[in-house]
Amino acid sequence: MPEQDNFAVVICRGNDHTEDNIDDIRPTRRNNQWTCTGNSTVIP
Repeated sequence: MPEQDNFAVVICRGNDHTEDNIDDIRPTRRNNQWTCTGNSTVIP
């Protein structure tokens, strides 16, 4: 088994409960790290 984990789970939560902007609440990968884009924040 490889020691390196190539998978990451990122849960994004919309700021200010903007369900109408659900398309902007999605994870993206930057510098080999997953983060949230648009009007959303990462739920730890």
